[in-house]
Amino acid sequence: MANNKLFADLMKQAQGVQARMSKIQEESACKTVEASSGGA
Repeated sequence: MANNKLFADLMKQAQGVQARMSKIQEESACKTVEASSGGA
């Protein structure tokens, strides 16, 4: 069943992307707070 391994790899990849995205969102959220409080 090569399909199952492919699917598992896809899921793993998707989780990695999701983790990276949430980390970027957290960082940009901090930056937005700094920018808005700085009166930009």
